[in-house]
Amino acid sequence: MNTTLRSSLLVFCTWILHADNTLLNVRVLLGSFPLEEVVSIELFSENGVMITGSRDQNKKYFFDDLATVSIKNKNIFINHKQNDSQVLRVTPVNGITEFNGNSYGGTFYLYRTAKTLDIINILPLEEYIYCVLRTEGWPGWPKEVYKVFAVACRSYVLYQIQQARKLKRHYHICATNSHQTYSGTHTTTSMREAVDETTGIFLAYQNEPILAMFDACCGGIIPAQVKNGINFTEAPYLARTYACNYCKSFKIYSWSKEYSLNTFKTTLQKLLPELKTIYDIETKTDRAGTVQKIIISENNGQRHIVEGKKIYSLFPAVKSFAFTCTKKHNKIVLDGYGYGHHLGLCQWGAYYLVDRENWTYKKVLRFYYPETIFMKLCKKKHAPAQNETPTQNSQDATDTDTKPQTQLSGIAG
Repeated sequence: MNTTLRSSLLVFCTWILHADNTLLNVRVLLGSFPLEEVVSIELFSENGVMITGSRDQNKKYFFDDLATVSIKNKNIFINHKQNDSQVLRVTPVNGITEFNGNSYGGTFYLYRTAKTLDIINILPLEEYIYCVLRTEGWPGWPKEVYKVFAVACRSYVLYQIQQARKLKRHYHICATNSHQTYSGTHTTTSMREAVDETTGIFLAYQNEPILAMFDACCGGIIPAQVKNGINFTEAPYLARTYACNYCKSFKIYSWSKEYSLNTFKTTLQKLLPELKTIYDIETKTDRAGTVQKIIISENNGQRHIVEGKKIYSLFPAVKSFAFTCTKKHNKIVLDGYGYGHHLGLCQWGAYYLVDRENWTYKKVLRFYYPETIFMKLCKKKHAPAQNETPTQNSQDATDTDTKPQTQLSGIAG
């Protein structure tokens, strides 16, 4: 490997190492509560909970099982006692905390900002990936598919960790589908094995983790033709120039929904309160087939323009950005393809490639994320002396269908 590439890889190694000493942890934002509202937050652990504050770390609050943190008049209370700490650390005795109906491993931090109290769950990277597979994956699928998802999710969160540091954000990633859906622990064996067998492996472009976007079903859309604000110059791995048609045989590939004219109009009036009638509807798409705007004509000739993304947000039955909107008598019919944003990995396409074509997880990932390489986080053995060059081992991939995987030393796992 050339010296320049080796040097740049080791810079990334150092970035990982300095982040969290020996373990790379993920800070997940579970919720954000306005300080102006009256809120009660319950944290339960059957063997007890301990809370410490940043203002006086020697003062500890112990609870047999349930701890309540509340917000009143912009003040924070722990079981009705005011606490002025900016950060509260919540540690369960048995390692599991129940919050909002879900069970979580790791530690909780309650972080006070100028306007909110943020609930942050901190846990090791690989445990986070395992948990995410339950909510971002599909039950009963082959382990090799879960390996695909594990590497994609790991790449995505490493990218978000890097962005959080650049933006000086106190959390790395959200627990909702604005990033990756995360709802705590589970016990699915095949998902655990998939994470263990891909531990530390992620996709990189120019030796940095990629923004590994994925959706349930791409609908056969060619991502490079999509106009959606993504900078394909910075992320060419998302600008795939060929279609995935492997999801076409599944029911999720296409969808259709009818609305009565009145229901459709009433919903649109949330955006267009001046809308009185719907005479005709025209759909404008980009080359890929994703909707850029909907043009609505009234009986009096007045026209209204609505962005396609706003239609997607307004109507829960709209599953993707690739659809047509048509008026048929007293009904509005929406016909579409795909389930999601049409970028990156297509989950049902990946399932087809593994289950019916026997592709390996590496081959699948290289198909959906062109121009990327595999890299791996490794444990640091020792810090290099001042005049010592850190070592780096290159390992050939066992799969003949992928480029060699680069294994790095000098990184905390």
